Amino acid sequence: MTTNLSSLSNGKSSVLPGRRHSIAVGQSTPSHPGHSTRRKSIQESLQSLTQSMSVGLRIAIRASKESLELGEDLILDKLLTREMLANHYNERDIRVVKFIIHKKEERSNGEIHEIEVWTKRDGVRKKIDILVSASAEDDRETQVYNILLTNLRNYILCKKLNPRKYLCTADHFLLWNPEESLLERAEDEEISGVPSSVNNRILIQENVFGKEYRLSMLDGGGLDYEHSVLSVSKLAKFHAVSYAFRKEGKMDISSEYPWMKPRSRSKVNHQTMVRLQNIFQQSSQFGQYSSIFLNGVQEEAGEDELENFGVISHGSLNKSKVFYKYRSELESRLFCSDMIFKDLSECCYDSCLIDLLHLLFTAVDPEVREEYMADLVCSVYYDSFASAVASFNQRIVIFSRGEFVHEFERNLIEGFNAGLNLHTEEYEATLTVPDSKSSQQTYTYTDYRDCVLSMVRDILQFKINAQATVT
Repeated sequence: MTTNLSSLSNGKSSVLPGRRHSIAVGQSTPSHPGHSTRRKSIQESLQSLTQSMSVGLRIAIRASKESLELGEDLILDKLLTREMLANHYNERDIRVVKFIIHKKEERSNGEIHEIEVWTKRDGVRKKIDILVSASAEDDRETQVYNILLTNLRNYILCKKLNPRKYLCTADHFLLWNPEESLLERAEDEEISGVPSSVNNRILIQENVFGKEYRLSMLDGGGLDYEHSVLSVSKLAKFHAVSYAFRKEGKMDISSEYPWMKPRSRSKVNHQTMVRLQNIFQQSSQFGQYSSIFLNGVQEEAGEDELENFGVISHGSLNKSKVFYKYRSELESRLFCSDMIFKDLSECCYDSCLIDLLHLLFTAVDPEVREEYMADLVCSVYYDSFASAVASFNQRIVIFSRGEFVHEFERNLIEGFNAGLNLHTEEYEATLTVPDSKSSQQTYTYTDYRDCVLSMVRDILQFKINAQATVT
């Protein structure tokens, strides 16, 4: 029987031979002058057939919804996804049975794809929704996930701990080079090589936002006590990972990860300064303290104690960047059980106090902050941080509670600036609404003023209590 390979040259895989071991070589055709009359050996024929099959299959896959071209001759399909998941979960027997691309979204620096992946392991099928962000050039958030967070995840695993308990982020997956894989593949499984530059521009995450995790289910306002305690404790654990990682490894984060930019401090524009002056002038209760805030918002931030307080920081925490997972109890109400961050594009090496200040003054409800800020700072955050660091290495010495409180008080104006800018943005958004819709606006100047004064009140109260504790 003679095998017809003409269909392979057209890239059609539907008529490829069903087996590779039954190849007969017919008689050679008359040779032309200058050409060899030697017939191909069976080994050469097999190699030619295998190569042609690979080309045909890859062409067919590229045209389907079961693959995604990521540039540089890199194709994400079932085989490469299996490699990715097997290495991430350290599972050799995982299989990918479905790979479906649902949505593509263009963005300024590239594109985002939503993909549905069905896996099978020990006879059990499971769906994993993933987001693939492909940037045209090196992307900072991609580097944070693929390089820095991967190192932190491996550090947690080497301590035989669960990364989900400490890293407040959705799972992210690395594309592995075939030679680094755990899997043993069949000879006919051809997988794209993975260029080293991929880690700088291709980010693959589990898509849990808006599904398993969502924005807080509270109606307006800020985070209540339950959400606040969970958020502060999870933030402390997130900070503790990089603190222990840095201290145990005696590492200079800025040198090890030079692409990590320092955080730019919150600044207040002229128009906001004018509004702030008017608010203090009209306040009989807080007017006498105006210089603390009017001078503070214009001062350059002092040098941070990064050796004592330096961690990997989210960089731009506010209520829109925090997602929660809920569980039901007794079918009466939902309780928040977990929290993750979204958007690490501003992630940086900074004092742990700055993230905490941003969270308290941009996300926590003013009434909760007024009553519980000292507890959230001195007990919830500090105790969670200390406990987490000790779980990694009990020999690591951290700052004392008194040093932590002093540093928090010294940086309070940063929290005020972040909250002031957030409330200003919300208020100015109402000023651009047409008059016909103005009656529907709920955020008035009075609301804006009250939010600003509530921050002033809480800062002054914390300063008074901190000074009383010291004396």
